[in-house]
Amino acid sequence: MGKDAELPDHFGSLHNANLTPHRAICTLAVISAAVGIVGMLFPFADGTAPSDATIAALPHGFWSSFGYLGHDKLAVLPNTLLTVTLASNFRTFVLYALSCVICMVAYYKHPKYNALKHLFIPVFGLAANLACMAFYLIGPFMGYGTKMGALACAANRSRMGSLRRYLLHRSSKSTGRTTLITRQVRAASM
Repeated sequence: MGKDAELPDHFGSLHNANLTPHRAICTLAVISAAVGIVGMLFPFADGTAPSDATIAALPHGFWSSFGYLGHDKLAVLPNTLLTVTLASNFRTFVLYALSCVICMVAYYKHPKYNALKHLFIPVFGLAANLACMAFYLIGPFMGYGTKMGALACAANRSRMGSLRRYLLHRSSKSTGRTTLITRQVRAASM
């Protein structure tokens, strides 16, 4: 995206010796580390909050004194490990569902079209991914999992999508390109 000027040039530059996008890789590593740290902030919060007696029975050393705020305080916070896991898996289900749709669209009226490979299997995959995404959103309200995890997952997904759209819009505006196609482009006939 940096090479296509959809993100700042910083992300598109290649290392002189290795020819790898080292700055983009380092930025991704920092973001991944931050997500991992957030995921481990409160792994025993929400529905898994230990009782005050259990917290008092823990050894009280330097490292074990972090993250245990007491049952009442932990019960109102989202389980961050569950939230990060749900957000990651939800994105994966969206990606696989879109891959199934792309397979069906790409092979529609193609000479190598096979109904089993290009229609029935992708339809099954699309239905399975949509069912998993629906369960992630509806399951906590039916008693499976926690509502705070699903709500925190949805809020996180919304924030990241908004940030992505903002960066894309800003870079498109600065280069004079549009994000959406404004006119129909006709393919050249052969």
